[in-house]
Amino acid sequence: MQQILSYPTLPQIDTLPVWKTTYYPWATSSFMPLAHARVAAVQNMGLYVDLQGFERDPPCGRNNVLDNTYLAITLHADNILTIALNADGRYQVYDNAEESQRPLEVTRYAGDDEQGWYWGVRFTIPFSWIWQSPLLPKPAVVHANVYTCGSAGPEPWMGAIAPMQDPSIFASQNLEPFQIIPF
Repeated sequence: MQQILSYPTLPQIDTLPVWKTTYYPWATSSFMPLAHARVAAVQNMGLYVDLQGFERDPPCGRNNVLDNTYLAITLHADNILTIALNADGRYQVYDNAEESQRPLEVTRYAGDDEQGWYWGVRFTIPFSWIWQSPLLPKPAVVHANVYTCGSAGPEPWMGAIAPMQDPSIFASQNLEPFQIIPF
């Protein structure tokens, strides 16, 4: 079982463990862009999420985030919540695979360093979006997966941090358990 650390206040993002996309089961070419996630449970706040993709100038869907390059996180506790985001910072939230109008405050960033080009998004998911309570339940387990996807162009791809049984970011069988533990 994987772990998500729980903090009393917002942690420094670069101190959190990194989950890397390593599963690309339907890849038909060598183009498999890396992505990673950092997630922490913050008491009285929610799940603090940082998703980062390693691509230069990824194409972004103008009408639908799922139309081009995006990162997504799917969580399942009391319901299945999926959030897909692109490099422009636009997002779509889904409850049980149905689009929802939940408001999300997203911080986007992009840049380059000695390892290459990257883009990312940071946001907080209120606990009440995942569990029926606004507080973190004890003990807390959430089933999750993080995806990197590119649906347009000559080399579409889909990668994840956990093994996938189904090529859908909404598929519950792609999720693995994460226990939230105090740090």
